[in-house]
Amino acid sequence: ESRPVAVESRKLSRGTTVFDKLVLLADETEQAYLSRSLTRWNGDLDIIPVATGPSLTRLAPNVLARARLIAFATPVVVPAPILDALGYGAYNFHPGPPEYRGWYPHCFAVYENAAHFGVTAHAMARRVDSGPIVGLERFDIPPGSDAGALGEQVYAALLALFSRLAQPLAAEAGP
Repeated sequence: ESRPVAVESRKLSRGTTVFDKLVLLADETEQAYLSRSLTRWNGDLDIIPVATGPSLTRLAPNVLARARLIAFATPVVVPAPILDALGYGAYNFHPGPPEYRGWYPHCFAVYENAAHFGVTAHAMARRVDSGPIVGLERFDIPPGSDAGALGEQVYAALLALFSRLAQPLAAEAGP
């Protein structure tokens, strides 16, 4: 099992600390759990919880320049100027595999009687759901699953994928 690591902040010539903030774009009910998962790997990380597009657009440019953004199962589309201002990239945890993009993709999988499904984490790009994939969890869909049952399986897979990627996202400044 991985252990928490000590993270040393690097200094720029102007004396500002880099990668010390993480914008967590998720539903308010998930904020505490996801924040704990991230600070386990970097206790010095300043987590900035946001749940809506308007609260995201109110973040100051100097904050964004020192931050990475993680979006977790949110319908909020991050505007291009925010993506451009982030100093350490943005990552989206998406409830569906690459072949099922968009919102509520598990409903389409049930409609199509798919045998397999999954969840994806990808770097965010200006075009929605187009960034490079950084994590993927696939699983079999039990026969007879409805959208509700598959939705529960999707959520569990999203949490597992988040747990697997929490360390590099919280502790590594590089992409």
